Formats: sequence, structure tokens, C-alpha cells
Amino acid sequence: MAKEKCPELLTAQFELMFLRSEVFRVTDAVTHYLNYWKKRVEIFGDEKAFEPLTLDKALLEDGTALQIGYLRLLVGVTDPKASWYVVHAALENKNSQKYGVIVIGDPSRASFLQFDQKLSKIMLPCMQGAIPVQLSAYHVCKPPAFAALVLPILKLFMSERVKKRVAFHTGSNTDVLKSLRKYDIDKSCIPVELGGDVCIDHLSWMEKRRFIHRFL
Repeated sequence: MAKEKCPELLTAQFELMFLRSEVFRVTDAVTHYLNYWKKRVEIFGDEKAFEPLTLDKALLEDGTALQIGYLRLLVGVTDPKASWYVVHAALENKNSQKYGVIVIGDPSRASFLQFDQKLSKIMLPCMQGAIPVQLSAYHVCKPPAFAALVLPILKLFMSERVKKRVAFHTGSNTDVLKSLRKYDIDKSCIPVELGGDVCIDHLSWMEKRRFIHRFL
């Protein structure tokens, strides 16, 4: 279907992302590629799935979900389409393709009622076998008390490789920064909400992306 409806998207550079995500294991990359399109159709639908993943195309009707900024790029999405967009934006950087991405989560202000098991069930398989991204590490900072209840549920959807890459950091911002430094994550790479130096203006980032897409 993709070859028929959007052959212009199936560039060599696009396919290279899948090879990089599987460290050039060709058979695994092909399987990954097939899973990607199945999931993309499942999440975006038969029509939107074959449009470019830009704010004025496939994401045109998902502006509200993106503005929430649950998943933000470091330079509560209730819609998996928004998560797909942000991850694809990260993959525009070749180093992200080659070496993987590091996710820093801050659920300290979340409540148990906000935990969306259905969304987790959708997104974890996307990150583990559909979107061509290598999850190098997932750092959960200041996990709330209910994390002990949620984690066993999340682990049901995690691959063994991902389970080994999840790390928890508790205490004050100072404690979290000290703990992250053990993983060579410097203060200059951490959001100000956790005591770091990075101030993320998510809405401004979206506007810049929309402007760039307009003139591509």
C-alpha cells in the first residue's frame, strides 16, 4: 500500500533508518519495516498513514495532543500519533539513528488516574518493533509512589532488552542530577524542571517545525 500511495516517502534514507535500528541485520530490518507500516496504518488510519508525518499533513488534526507536550524533544500525549511525530523528529538526527535515543521521564506530578494502560499497550510495541528507533536508555526521575503498581503492568509490554535499560532516580533535583551523572548525562542535557540547564519551549518548537514544513 505504501508503494502505491506514497512512493515518494520510501527513500533510501528512510529505509536506512531501519537498517541502523537493527545494526544492519537485514532480515531483522525487513521485519521491522513491515511492522512499521502495519502499526502506522493501525494508528493513523488508511488515509493519513500514507501522508507525510508533518503538522500540516498527517498531524493536521492532532495539534491539541501535541501541545500538551507529554513527549517533548530535548534541543500527557493522549494521542499516539503525537508520540510518533516527536520520535520521528528525533530520528531526523543521524546520530539518533546510529546510536539510539535516551528518554528522560519526570512523572513526579502524575497521578494514578492519569495512567493510561491502553496507550502504553499501543506505544511500547511501536517503540520496540515498529518505529526504527533504538531505545538506549529510559531514565525515570522522581517516580511517584504508585510507580510500584504501574511498573509490573508496563513490563508486560516491554521486551527483555528494554527492561534492562530502565533506570530510576529518586530524591531531590540534586540527587537526581548526581544519579544521572553516573550514566554520563550532564546537567546541560537535562530540563530545568529536574534542575538541569535545558529550557524546553515546546510550543515554539512546534511553530518552527510548522514553518519549516511549509517551505520544504
